[in-house]
Amino acid sequence: NEFMYEEIVYADDLNAYKVVPASTTVTSAMASLAQVQNELHQWGLANQVTFDTGKESKHVLSPSDPYGDDFKLLSVTFDCRLDMEAAVRTLAGKMKWKVQMLLRSRKSFNTEDLIIQYKQQVLSFLEYRTGAIYHATTTVLRQLDGIQDRFLRELGIPKEAAFLDLNLAPLAMRRDIALLVVIHRTALGE
Repeated sequence: NEFMYEEIVYADDLNAYKVVPASTTVTSAMASLAQVQNELHQWGLANQVTFDTGKESKHVLSPSDPYGDDFKLLSVTFDCRLDMEAAVRTLAGKMKWKVQMLLRSRKSFNTEDLIIQYKQQVLSFLEYRTGAIYHATTTVLRQLDGIQDRFLRELGIPKEAAFLDLNLAPLAMRRDIALLVVIHRTALGE
């Protein structure tokens, strides 16, 4: 059946997706989505389940022929081209604010405490999204890398010393390591 979609249910959210050949037109993909949505609504009527139409959306993810607005999935904003620029821009804005607050408090803390707080409050916030933004271009990801560089510069810590003495690797390296760990665990069946 050409309308077989994979479903993902999380709490009260239902997401359905399907990988289609690159030769598929947006028009035929949208027609397929409309038919599946209609079948789901019919199932809902038969089973006394209602759907919030304000939360429904349809997207075609494609670098060359996307369709739909940006959408959030597990707190990450995705664009239909998957260039992740909006997600990184939003993330960079939140990281800048967090770093600025840390730097404002530096009179009350020593450098080691500020680094610990950076790791807890900024890195944990950023690294939750690593898998989603990893494929973005270097130019897009530079927005994030510059924030850590600025933080270290404001504290007077060279990048090399941060890595060797404080176990604070550059963000590009941290992203690479994180994805290598995913690949390694997958290969081990973990």
